[in-house]
Amino acid sequence: MDDRCPHERFGLSGGELVGEAVRCPGHGWTFALSDGRAVRGPEGMRVRVFPVRERGGNLEVDLSDAREADA
Repeated sequence: MDDRCPHERFGLSGGELVGEAVRCPGHGWTFALSDGRAVRGPEGMRVRVFPVRERGGNLEVDLSDAREADA
């Protein structure tokens, strides 16, 4: 998941985990970790997410196939 909230670009790494989502520390919008959709916030708002896989004990992030945020 991208580290920036699409609203005013607050860093999501400083946010709070809420179940299977992260809450933006700036305005409290909450985004699903699985697909980046807004769970709490404007409908259609998304955070870009990246496919991740485990291979040989390492995590690999595929930046070439990132789904773009709608914002």
